[in-house]
Amino acid sequence: MSLHQFSETYRRLTGHRPLPWQETLYERLIRERDDFPTNVSVPTGLGKTSIIAIWLIGLACRPTSIPRRLVYVVNRRTVVDQTTTEVEKLRTNLETSGLMEPLRRLCALPETERIPLAISTLRGQFADNREWSADPARPAVIIGTVDMIGSRLLFSGYGVGFKGRPLHAGFLGQDVLLIHDEAHLEPAFQELMQAIQREQERCREFRPFRVIALTATTRNGGNHETRFGLTDLEKHPPARIPDPPEEPLHVVWRRLKAPKKIIFHNLESEKEQLPGRILDLCLDNRFVESGRAILIFVRSVENAEKTVARLRKEKQNVQQLTGTMRGFERDRLPMDSVFARFMPTGDYSQEVRLKTGTVYLVCTSAGEVGVNLSADHLICDLTTLTVWPSDLAV
Repeated sequence: MSLHQFSETYRRLTGHRPLPWQETLYERLIRERDDFPTNVSVPTGLGKTSIIAIWLIGLACRPTSIPRRLVYVVNRRTVVDQTTTEVEKLRTNLETSGLMEPLRRLCALPETERIPLAISTLRGQFADNREWSADPARPAVIIGTVDMIGSRLLFSGYGVGFKGRPLHAGFLGQDVLLIHDEAHLEPAFQELMQAIQREQERCREFRPFRVIALTATTRNGGNHETRFGLTDLEKHPPARIPDPPEEPLHVVWRRLKAPKKIIFHNLESEKEQLPGRILDLCLDNRFVESGRAILIFVRSVENAEKTVARLRKEKQNVQQLTGTMRGFERDRLPMDSVFARFMPTGDYSQEVRLKTGTVYLVCTSAGEVGVNLSADHLICDLTTLTVWPSDLAV
């Protein structure tokens, strides 16, 4: 498949034209020699999750060299659900993109040929639908948390029977491309995955196990030959960028050079003043009557709950996202009208803003990493600076 054909297939599959780094990554994955990068480092907001679509196109073109299964590992349950939704959209577009027949030819069982891409979600609140393990030859995307994927690779899967553990370990450890999203947050797990890959390479296993660390925040320099990132052209935007953007490269430039404004607010006592100060900022006339989406991050569940309670007392449209929420509550969040305003696919029209008014989403670190949230304004207490008096940023 030529680069032009890839670009058109990618557009039909995802609904977007590929960015330059995505085209370059595709070219690298389908080379004759085994040239998978071990680290893909791309800034936030530039489509790192698209590596799933790139793998899918590569598999259809070169099934003998591209792993049959893609395992996508994240450390937040909310991100698992969001990624599952994105992959389901890709599966819906298989026919349109021309990938249906090439993938069907890879399946071994007649019953799996009708839908030749399996999607399975492995996390605490979701039962395994077993799509990924019913047909070993069927292309599959398995999405799960660190504990659910890691335990299965170590022959001790949570909720998996004694006889099923070797099967799960084999399916996840053979003919697999494992993508570890936000790998800098789980260095121990990343080292374990790399150790498994090295051991399988030493033993010359039948089918390869490949690991890619996917992150916008690298911890070390790594091997230059195995790292991958933005192209040189993407890294150096010109002084003037076309507005509106005329091609995907312009989108990258605009996002890299987007203006970002921050205002600091000093507090004498964080414990006593933080929730109240956040409330004052939220109820500022510039916000409360704007019909905009205001995202709030705080470090503790206590402050999150206080902020939510005070906003509700003022009859504001508010929702929260914390790690202490029950699975049932988290699963219902995407259906919530307030939370929907913070989704990348949300409706940001003036009509919707006027109808729903200003909306607030209060989060702890449960919403910090990997979840795609969009907002007009951000209010947060600083987590990476140790200063006194405490600071509040808007």
